[in-house]
Amino acid sequence: MITYFCGMKFPIFIFHELIIRLDQANPQIGRYRSHTSQNEAFILLTEKGSVIIPEHFLEMQFQDPNLINEVEIAILAKNFRMS
Repeated sequence: MITYFCGMKFPIFIFHELIIRLDQANPQIGRYRSHTSQNEAFILLTEKGSVIIPEHFLEMQFQDPNLINEVEIAILAKNFRMS
């Protein structure tokens, strides 16, 4: 499955990879379930809640995961909201 957003293609594994990284920083996040797009961001839904991820982080995860440093991962993980 490939998701198109603003002309950029994101294979589904990109969402899974990013959730795995976020879960390592915040174990409350859990496993990836689905996603929706909103403006220039994606809402990633997990088994325990949701987190909003700006599109450019998905682009970086797709191009080279090392482009997202651990501080950025920690900040994104803190934005997780339990359902």
